[in-house]
Amino acid sequence: MLLMPHRPIAWLAWKAELAELMKTLGGMELSEPEVDKLFSSFDPDGSGSITFQELSTRLRKEVPIEQLM
Repeated sequence: MLLMPHRPIAWLAWKAELAELMKTLGGMELSEPEVDKLFSSFDPDGSGSITFQELSTRLRKEVPIEQLM
């Protein structure tokens, strides 16, 4: 599937999903404070969900791992 940047994408993620993703794909079991900090870094508007645009923007930035953990 080709994603076109000008088309809206209905995609959201929540904290529980992020924690499960990190455990399943990354083999990392994060504490609740670690999940909160990581989630907040992807949710700059504080809405409580991560949109595809927020995810895309965040993944394109270089950030030292120390800032995330």
